[in-house]
Amino acid sequence: MKPIVTIEKENNNITKVMLSGDLTVKYHKDIAEAFQKLSAESTTSIVVDNPSAIDLCFLQVLWSYKKYHKMRGQNISISFTLGDAEYSLLLRTGFQTLLEQA
Repeated sequence: MKPIVTIEKENNNITKVMLSGDLTVKYHKDIAEAFQKLSAESTTSIVVDNPSAIDLCFLQVLWSYKKYHKMRGQNISISFTLGDAEYSLLLRTGFQTLLEQA
């Protein structure tokens, strides 16, 4: 199943991005296009919602997006709803800092 990306503008000038489906290297172009659409946003809330698959490639893109935009002074929040296997991947790869909100 391809990635499912939903982008909504909320009333309080926050862009909410919902990501689910197959979040793997197989669909890296689809995932990159979704993040490119967000580059001008000042406040973004990213929700990873029970993906059918997730891999290190996606976690690296997500981490890079968060770090880059934080350095530019933009507010980024990320939340996850993951199964045990996906959560374990997050911890084993050292990307648990994606769960931390600064």
